Amino acid sequence: MSEIEQRSDDLTTIASEVNQAHEECERAWQTTVGLAIRIGLELITARSLVKHGEWLTWMRKHLSFSTRTAQGYMRLARNRPELEKDASVAHLGVRSALGALSTPRDDAESATSDAEKARHFDEALAGIAEEVAGLKIELEELDAEGDQATLDEYASIAERASALQNAACETKMRCEREAGRLLNELDESGSEPEHKR
Repeated sequence: MSEIEQRSDDLTTIASEVNQAHEECERAWQTTVGLAIRIGLELITARSLVKHGEWLTWMRKHLSFSTRTAQGYMRLARNRPELEKDASVAHLGVRSALGALSTPRDDAESATSDAEKARHFDEALAGIAEEVAGLKIELEELDAEGDQATLDEYASIAERASALQNAACETKMRCEREAGRLLNELDESGSEPEHKR
């Protein structure tokens, strides 16, 4: 067997091993993030069963991990459809998937139609509003706990609120740029918007 033929066989073996390892990696991701989502769904169910104002106390008493980790699991569960449809997060671990959710991705710039771009802006802002509502509930629960609430828990909410504020500002700026572009197109074409005809 010549050296070229031997290398070809080695490359075939390497390619096979790489593809097999890739498939194992994909299954491991699905299992890891899938378990995190399952935990999040169970926690969401538990939260609905716990009396108002007692959620954080319940978590501290019954969970072997931090409330911040529990909140991350719940966030993954709430954003499951987004995670499943977004190919860019397909290979991320739990922390990276959470990081990808911390700033809502806006696909408007890659959208092909103006209506599709508007829908992306609307979805991004709706996601931000939903997360802000969740933070308000967490803050109310912390306030209800009084002395049992820790500074770290308040800091976590403040940090996430700041990230959401930044994401909202970024989305607003992209939306305003897109609106400006559309107005320029209308001015250049000399036609009036449909609603003025």
